[in-house]
Amino acid sequence: MLAQLSRDATDEHFPLLIFEGETFGDFTLATRLKTVDGTVEQMAGIAFRIQDEKNYYVARASSLGNTFRFYKFVQGTRSTPVGPEIAVAKGVWHELRIECKGNQIRCFLNGAQVIPDITDSSFTEGQVGFWTKSDSVSYFSDTSIVYTPKETLAAALVRQMLKKYPRLLGLKIFATTNNRKELHVVASEDAQELGRPATKVEQDVVARDVVYCGRTKKKTLVTLPLHDRNGEAIAAVRVVLQLFPGQTEQAALARATPIVKQMESRVRSATDLTQ
Repeated sequence: MLAQLSRDATDEHFPLLIFEGETFGDFTLATRLKTVDGTVEQMAGIAFRIQDEKNYYVARASSLGNTFRFYKFVQGTRSTPVGPEIAVAKGVWHELRIECKGNQIRCFLNGAQVIPDITDSSFTEGQVGFWTKSDSVSYFSDTSIVYTPKETLAAALVRQMLKKYPRLLGLKIFATTNNRKELHVVASEDAQELGRPATKVEQDVVARDVVYCGRTKKKTLVTLPLHDRNGEAIAAVRVVLQLFPGQTEQAALARATPIVKQMESRVRSATDLTQ
């Protein structure tokens, strides 16, 4: 169970605990909530498609006002609330469910859709978080979310190239993200390698914009820089090829280069890869 216990009575103060592990587009979220105490407010809700603390949607229940409301914050400005007056008993667990699909939003309280379908295109994806207001003491429990994980451009590129070139033995992209500034695997044919730190080879490929070739008894490994639209090396791509008798580094490079060039045609900047 999660409890919001602060009694800061400042008006227009919204305690917000954000789950930062994932960004959600379409999803169904369910949680149980209970308003416990509060002099100024007794509210509990879920914020979703959060861009930052000033831009998000929220669905919340109020025991002092006996209301259930949906509204959005855009640059910190709250929209006109939508929703009915409805009994929200204090000290009792209530079930809140939110369904998002495209620009369609549906909100349920205790199994009933208490607000008609909402159509809004302000935010198409974002994080989710637990939300209260002012001095509300509120509890949350049994939270679950069902969603389709978003496929990043890097993952899509690896998937598409593996399909187009079925003889490839492996394909990986090493890049940085907003939350992790060192090079690491952001897409791979082997999901277990996601997040693995880059070696000195991949670091050097990006830092010096060079190509590395290596081989084992059965494989040829070609690691090439991937460039943005300005020609800057922003990532490293490791292409794993089957080793043929008499194959030269030049021949291996000639096989690997077109694959990376096709990837580059889809990439404008470093942030594109992980969005």
